[in-house]
Amino acid sequence: MSAEPIDLGDDVARGAVAGVVAAGAMAVEMWLDLAVTGAKTDELRLLGGLLPGLRRLWPITGLLMHLGNGAALGAFYGWVQAGLPGKPWQRGLLLAEVENIVLWPVLLLLARLQPASRGGTAQHFNTPSAFAIEVVRHAVYGVVLGLVFDRLAPRR
Repeated sequence: MSAEPIDLGDDVARGAVAGVVAAGAMAVEMWLDLAVTGAKTDELRLLGGLLPGLRRLWPITGLLMHLGNGAALGAFYGWVQAGLPGKPWQRGLLLAEVENIVLWPVLLLLARLQPASRGGTAQHFNTPSAFAIEVVRHAVYGVVLGLVFDRLAPRR
């Protein structure tokens, strides 16, 4: 028995929903790689720690910011995906890795502004190993984005 797919006719809305799911998968992958590698490249700490007055709540605020970013990138994917080459998972992977490369300088700047990075409780993201970790995390996001977006497509 298989469930019928959810019908989200608007590609941008469907992309936003797929982006939230993909961001959740990326967060799970991040928690796993942090446990395995012992690295301190926690994106939720990085994002949530940027909010003065709410730094103690970084696990919640960071996750909300991460999911919001995932929804925004997913919405963008919904808008451009038809013009990208490959299967849906390949299109998602391509977009996520391009976003990773384009926004890498922004991540480096955020890490310099973030108190946990300056104080040493979070690792700086300006290392080859941190970049490699981000490539893997974005690969998870992109593949899940493409697959979920395709699964949510209206069936004719």
